[in-house]
Amino acid sequence: MLGASLNLDTTLDAIAQLALDHTADSCTLCLLGDGGSIAHVVSAAREPAALEILRRAEARHPTALDGLHGAAGAIRSGRPQVRRIPRPDDSREAAAPEDEQDRMLSALGPHTSMCVPLIGARRTIGAITVRRHGARRTFDDDDLEVMSELARRAALALENARLYHVALEARQVAERAVHRMERLQQLTEALACAHTVGEVCETILAQALDALGASAGAVGVVSGGGREVELCAAVGHSTQVVDRHRRFSLEAELPLARAARTGEPQFGTGTGDGGEASALAEPPRGAAAGPDTIDPAGHRQSWVAVPLAIEGMVIGGVSLGFGTVRRLDGDEWAYLRMLARQGAQALERARLHQAEQRSRAEAAAAQRRLLFLAEANALFASSLDLSSRLQQLARLSVEALADYCLIYMDDEAGDVHHAIAHVDRTKEPLVREVERLFRPHPDRPNGLLARVARTGRPVVVPVLPADIADRICDEPVAREAIARLGSRSAIVVPLIARGQVIGSAAFVSTRLDREFGASDLAFAEELVRRAAVAVDNARLYRAALDANQSKANFLAVMSHELRTPLTAILGYAELLGEEIVGLINDEQRDQLLRIRASGVHLMSLIEEILSFARLEAGQELIRLEPIDLRALVEATRVLIEPLVMRKKLRYVLDLPSAPRVITTDAGKVRQILLNLLSNAVKFTDAGEVVLSAQEDGGEIVFEVRDTGIGVSADDLEQIFEPFWQAEHALTRRFGGTGLGLSVARRLTVMLGGELSVSSAVGAGSTFTVRIPANAGQPLSRM
Repeated sequence: MLGASLNLDTTLDAIAQLALDHTADSCTLCLLGDGGSIAHVVSAAREPAALEILRRAEARHPTALDGLHGAAGAIRSGRPQVRRIPRPDDSREAAAPEDEQDRMLSALGPHTSMCVPLIGARRTIGAITVRRHGARRTFDDDDLEVMSELARRAALALENARLYHVALEARQVAERAVHRMERLQQLTEALACAHTVGEVCETILAQALDALGASAGAVGVVSGGGREVELCAAVGHSTQVVDRHRRFSLEAELPLARAARTGEPQFGTGTGDGGEASALAEPPRGAAAGPDTIDPAGHRQSWVAVPLAIEGMVIGGVSLGFGTVRRLDGDEWAYLRMLARQGAQALERARLHQAEQRSRAEAAAAQRRLLFLAEANALFASSLDLSSRLQQLARLSVEALADYCLIYMDDEAGDVHHAIAHVDRTKEPLVREVERLFRPHPDRPNGLLARVARTGRPVVVPVLPADIADRICDEPVAREAIARLGSRSAIVVPLIARGQVIGSAAFVSTRLDREFGASDLAFAEELVRRAAVAVDNARLYRAALDANQSKANFLAVMSHELRTPLTAILGYAELLGEEIVGLINDEQRDQLLRIRASGVHLMSLIEEILSFARLEAGQELIRLEPIDLRALVEATRVLIEPLVMRKKLRYVLDLPSAPRVITTDAGKVRQILLNLLSNAVKFTDAGEVVLSAQEDGGEIVFEVRDTGIGVSADDLEQIFEPFWQAEHALTRRFGGTGLGLSVARRLTVMLGGELSVSSAVGAGSTFTVRIPANAGQPLSRM
């Protein structure tokens, strides 16, 4: 019977029952624990009243090991003990009760007890006390022998049960450890798969609910500069409760807030309905708290909240609610602490990962926008037409920023310019209707475009109000158009050029996932700034063209007006010189020659201005004809030699020995050479002027060299600019329009050639003209 079960409690009951069956009316069995104190006491009796007495006595005065008799004496000595306990009022009996327990047991009446030690393999493990009730019933040697054998077998059975119990506990500990490791491994794997803050919080909550059997829970992270808790995950709560606690103060009297605020676990029980209130609502006043809380009367729920901390810094918390009062055991607390520690690490890792992802995304977006702005610069530079620039800006904006764009500009002439674009070109007719809504108008001074153009300050509308069309415009068509486009968010930016507001541009988003913010505003302002510069350049270019045309028209008219009377003066001077109207003396003839020379010089200046005016207006024409190269150069001698002789310079011609016919515009070549020769004579006071003409691989090369004042290296290119002079003193000293070299270069280019110069101050200058021998064929140079 004793070996039928290895359960310790069952074995103890079986030993007590055997004792009753063989020798006793009642029995008490004491078993020592690992620490050497009494760990188990089992009582049995044939009569219920006797059993009640035994249990009351044990409850009031537990068996102790410091006595001299009974179980204490048997355990210490290792020998059986027999005692007789009289009635409390029996003065005839010699033996008296030893202690309070004996006095309570005397209620059984006079009885005899025999206490036999339970001796195991290495030590005494307890004692069994048997009693016979009645004054005449005592134990003899046979009873002692039976009890000793029973004690021996009982000790063996108890040792086996104890070993089994120890093994069972060890196995349960091992199983709990394996289960805990599996839980932790599952937690680690789940957290490793969570990459965002939201995913980590949902994983923490799911693992906690599953492991601890909570009915509700929530996870929040500290935000708002450490002043708030933002709810990131919640289970077991109504939508109203979750919405009410999307964000709450760190000072709130909520378990989650207190855990995050204090950095310590929070516990409690309450009388709320279910687990919802315990996880996300204030616990009732007077609620019990503590990790080992036992359910007080009336309490029907409990909660626990732990902080999520890393390196001493609390970054969030998790709270769990239970529909009943729960007492977490050691393994559950260990798991919850591990969950909080690993969850905090995963949460911080996710925050850093998201921050890195945001930084990468922002850097990539900034890079894309920089490249886009560079492309925009190139596109803006491709045209100087004002309307084209505005349309380019509208089209670029819908590629990189908005879904549709509206632009308004009022130029200095009072003309109003508009441009629109939509990412879906089929919707651009609707955008034109909306443009009427935003367009500045005297009747709508508070319209977005008008207000920004007036104040020069940008406006960001995160979400366009539903009644924006009604508040800005009373045109049903425009209101319907803006509704059909689904406008959601807008940015309106002024176009500013040289400190002046010249217009405004509106960028509108129609997508629910795109609401404009600070970075979008910065990008829009930069795009518009570059566009405004391009638009202003177009305006300046148009103004320059108008001014240049006016100048060319003025020069042409004035040149023609001057040439008419000058032609008459030269004609009359020639008539007088030929003595058609009468004889003249030598002095008069000399004066007439002076008049004619000055007139010819003035005529050449006028021709320079006329040529320049025709070139500026694009009216100069090329007239090709075959001509002998020597004859072409010789024709310049007649016109330049008088000027050379007047300054007493030497004029040298270096020409090909053989005739050479070329095809070109002879008049323009003569004008080029005369302009260069006149310039050389003008700036040469002594020495020579040389004109050479040679053929070089299909090109004709003319060189005009002088020994004049020369040109500094800094001024070599500027001398070809119209009306340019190195010093105003030179203009006063040498005279001239400052157009000769400019006209010469432009005519050379028209003939398909090039004009270059080499010079040094005080060492003279050399001008080189290269033109095709057969005009119309491009030059081939290395």
